[in-house]
Amino acid sequence: MLKKISQKIFSVALVIIIAGAFPFQIFSQSKIEKMTTGDGPKDLPGSRADDYLKIHSIGLAVGQTWLYGDFEGYGNDAISWDLYYNYSASHTFDLLVDFHWNKFSNDSGGKETLLGLVPSAAIKFYQFDNFTPYAILGLGFYSSEVMSDTVDSDAKIVLGFTYGLGLDLRLNRNFKVGAIWQVHNPFSASQPDGSEVDGSYGKLLLALFYSF
Repeated sequence: MLKKISQKIFSVALVIIIAGAFPFQIFSQSKIEKMTTGDGPKDLPGSRADDYLKIHSIGLAVGQTWLYGDFEGYGNDAISWDLYYNYSASHTFDLLVDFHWNKFSNDSGGKETLLGLVPSAAIKFYQFDNFTPYAILGLGFYSSEVMSDTVDSDAKIVLGFTYGLGLDLRLNRNFKVGAIWQVHNPFSASQPDGSEVDGSYGKLLLALFYSF
């Protein structure tokens, strides 16, 4: 039930953010035009957004993880953590690197370990004051290992892709908080017996970043 709700929340949030991007872009463009035409000032001071470009941030995120596919059979949904690195490359794009190493288990004796190192592009829809919503698209490296009384898979490194949404609220020059909804889809990992481990997982995280 929670998994279906989380997927619906993601879809609704994506539609709202995309739909809201256009009026904010029009508003921003109109505001700039008023300031640079007619009797308005010709020389504008540096934008506050410019102060937060070309800086590095590291973050810790904690939240709920939902398991899908084969991963669902060897562990229960649980709280997990991720580490993030962020580089603000431009007004539109950030580099966002996610690292996680999470372990899950269930009451049937199943256990699994999920590891990921995933660089992504954080595509900012707009920036209003210190509030920034963005989309996440990335390709990275994953490793998974599942175990039970009858199964013991090999941990293999595979490629995979990720997508999601994020919201940032910058508190000051050094700190920002945010929420991240991210889905990870590792490609299937072939096993020596000819079987495959094929699953995905979604995360809803609260994050704190330190910028330097």
